[in-house]
Amino acid sequence: MSQSGVIYVTVSCAGAAMLAGMSVSARHSLRLVVQHIQDRQRSCFRLVSYGDGPALRPVEFPSLEMLRKALASVFPELSEATLSIKNDARETYIVLTRDAELDDRELALLGLRR
Repeated sequence: MSQSGVIYVTVSCAGAAMLAGMSVSARHSLRLVVQHIQDRQRSCFRLVSYGDGPALRPVEFPSLEMLRKALASVFPELSEATLSIKNDARETYIVLTRDAELDDRELALLGLRR
């Protein structure tokens, strides 16, 4: 308290949002890896996340178009050239790796859940 009776309070951005009644979504620092899984029985794209927090279940996309749509919802700047697609591959390979800071809403858009 100052001499004039005024109380000074410092509040962080997160604290200000809490004071305003808004929830603050946690950010998750992750490495995302997309694998193209190909074997005799199936072909799909698997999104796997690696991070320090609780493990998230991998998500499988049955088509490249569904994978692109999910990725574009979170990373609109990604172009098709960013994805390493091998049309003649007969085994599993890495399509994309990316480090990202994602909030809970973005994780849900990608289908990643605990």
